[in-house]
Amino acid sequence: MSRSFGIIGLGNIGKVHVRVFKQLGCELTAVLVSKEDSFGIASEYLHSQVGKTPIVTLETNEFFSQDLDFIVLASPVDTHYEYLVKCFNLELPVFCEKPLIWDPSPTKLKYKIKKIKSYNGKFLVNTANTIFIDQLKGRFPLENTRRFCFSFHTKGQHRGSSVAVDLLPHATALVTATYGYGGKINDFESHTSNNNYSASFYYKDKQIIFDFVESTSGPKKMALAFDEKIFERQVSGTAETYKVRLIEKSKNLSFEVDDPFLIYAKKFLAQEFQ
Repeated sequence: MSRSFGIIGLGNIGKVHVRVFKQLGCELTAVLVSKEDSFGIASEYLHSQVGKTPIVTLETNEFFSQDLDFIVLASPVDTHYEYLVKCFNLELPVFCEKPLIWDPSPTKLKYKIKKIKSYNGKFLVNTANTIFIDQLKGRFPLENTRRFCFSFHTKGQHRGSSVAVDLLPHATALVTATYGYGGKINDFESHTSNNNYSASFYYKDKQIIFDFVESTSGPKKMALAFDEKIFERQVSGTAETYKVRLIEKSKNLSFEVDDPFLIYAKKFLAQEFQ
């Protein structure tokens, strides 16, 4: 059965989600954008990629008045809380870009987390990079490693501490996927510059190191290092030809990984509608 969905935010990651859910047979019905100049760009893009133009609007009420089965939330994180509350009040499942919510005020953040929990709403946060851990665990005993380093360089435009807000959910999800939940963080240190964030700490006696860079002009890179083994992500193709490989150069090892976005979208649909 085809599912109708609406998307809030149509930046680079939003376009990926449109492609993936379309590939799974879902129909994009409505798009909510926040700026007037995004309106024409979104309409033109969707007409060329989707085949027909869904409703594109700046008005929240018009967007939510459409006949929707679920929502993809890909807007800036400071808007997530408001939209999540709206979706949960309407009993709409949400496929949410990370992080779920954020507030620089610890008091306000605790309140928002408590409020979100009170709704018992249906959602899945997109931490699709954990698929790499699932694939690697089938080949190597990762849980026995003593050191994990995650290097992630993107084309993002965040600066200062916002780099950490944007990319830490990826990194922490990889840590818990590898070593499990319930550990304490010790000896935490971090450094923030204009477009770089780095951190080091110990978790369950494992040494953890993060290296993040966001630069629109710099190269993209993702690498996962477990002790002496370093796996780099290699991406090729677009849309239906999109492919991902992990390469371990020291032993000339390379293997294809299932599309993480596609796996997580399938997981969401199975979780909410089957």
